[in-house]
Amino acid sequence: MERQLYNAVLSGEVIVNRLSDWERAIILSYATREIDILTEDIQGMVEVNPGTTFEYWAEKHANYNGALYVKAILINPPRVITKRELALYYYYAKIPINRKNCDIIAKKHGLSGEKLRQEYLDLAKQNDIDRTTPGIFKNKGKSTMIEQYENVIKGLRDNDLDSTIAEKDLKTIKDSA
Repeated sequence: MERQLYNAVLSGEVIVNRLSDWERAIILSYATREIDILTEDIQGMVEVNPGTTFEYWAEKHANYNGALYVKAILINPPRVITKRELALYYYYAKIPINRKNCDIIAKKHGLSGEKLRQEYLDLAKQNDIDRTTPGIFKNKGKSTMIEQYENVIKGLRDNDLDSTIAEKDLKTIKDSA
C-alpha cells in the first residue's frame, strides 16, 4: 500500500494536501527508506567509477530524484488553490463555468465540479449580472476585487498554473480603478 501511495504522489495522481496525516507519515517513511537505499547505491557507483562524484550519479538516478521530490513535497506541501479562488479566477477572466465544463476544471485541482459551479454562480449573483456570463465590474468593489484577484494569482503560482492571463487582467483592473 505504501508503494502505491508513494507512486501516486510521485506521478501527481494524488494531491498531497488531501492526504490524511497517517497517509503522509506512511509515504514519508517509505520515501526516506528509498533515499537511504538509493544513497548507498549511488555511493557504490562512485566507488566503482573513480573520478565521478555523488552529485553526478544522483543527477542521473531518476528514482533518487523522485524520492527527494516526494519527501520535499510531503514536508512542505504546496498551497492548494481553494474552490473560491478558482471560481474567482474564472469569473474575473470572464470564462464561464457551466455544467459541461465544471467537472473537467475541478478535477485538475481535486475539487468537486458542482460545488465549483455553484461558487461561480454565487459570485455572479453577488455582482448582479447574468449567471452564466461574467460582466463589467462596478467601481465600488474594485479594491476588494483586486485583493481577491491577487490571492488567486498567488494560488495559481503555488500550484504551477499559468498566471499570465490573470496578471494581465489584474493590471487592466488596476489601471481602470
